[in-house]
Amino acid sequence: MRLIPSALAAIAISLGGLAVTGCAATPSGASTTNDDAMTTITGSFTYRERILPPTDSYAVVQLNDVSRADAPAETLAEDVISLNGKSVPVEYNLTVDAGILDPRMTYAVRAKILDYADALLWTSDSVHRIDPLAGDQTLDMIVLKRIDSSANAVSSTLTDRSWQVESINGADVIDASKTSIAFGDDGRIAGVAGCNRFSADYAVHGGLLQIGAAAVTERACVPALADQEQRFFDVFNYITRYAYDANGDLLLKTDDGRTIRASR
Repeated sequence: MRLIPSALAAIAISLGGLAVTGCAATPSGASTTNDDAMTTITGSFTYRERILPPTDSYAVVQLNDVSRADAPAETLAEDVISLNGKSVPVEYNLTVDAGILDPRMTYAVRAKILDYADALLWTSDSVHRIDPLAGDQTLDMIVLKRIDSSANAVSSTLTDRSWQVESINGADVIDASKTSIAFGDDGRIAGVAGCNRFSADYAVHGGLLQIGAAAVTERACVPALADQEQRFFDVFNYITRYAYDANGDLLLKTDDGRTIRASR
């Protein structure tokens, strides 16, 4: 249909206000906010031994959300690096959506080196946190700890006694609770968490400690012991390695730095 000139003029006048608004409109598919902002975390890792990484070994560097004590760490970013022809220190680069970083949460970088068969050779044994509000950032160098391959066999110092738990993540246990852990030569671990007994399978791999799901009795506990049991299992369920301190106490550790300390 053809429009006469007077009709066209009327339409132009009536749409005049909309024309200004239309000029400022956001194109279809575009966003007025920077929803795609990314945070880049860089750094490097090394180890103390003056040797080259083995042929066909590789490194895995991860940014993990380690905020929750009662849940496994969630991996937010990962950099897998072939170490063929490389010497330490080695640089890494992690990129994560800045929108998922919550300042109320705790995020940390972990690094490890594995051989061609995925056996662990070196690993970080301390927490390397990032600042979720800092944007792009470079962390201090991560120094990895070598894993003793001969530690695949369970040490007799671990299995020849019952260990009395002294503290859970730095807080002393209730004296009367007789909280204890015993490692058996048969690959079973058992003990008392407060007022309930528990048992689980366990295995030692390259110096690391893997513990299966625990079976726990269901006795009713007084509130103080119930609280202690909850704190115990919040750490126990995520133990990944063990060590001994200068006094010979057993330290059971999680990846995010929580510990159970026990004495002979």
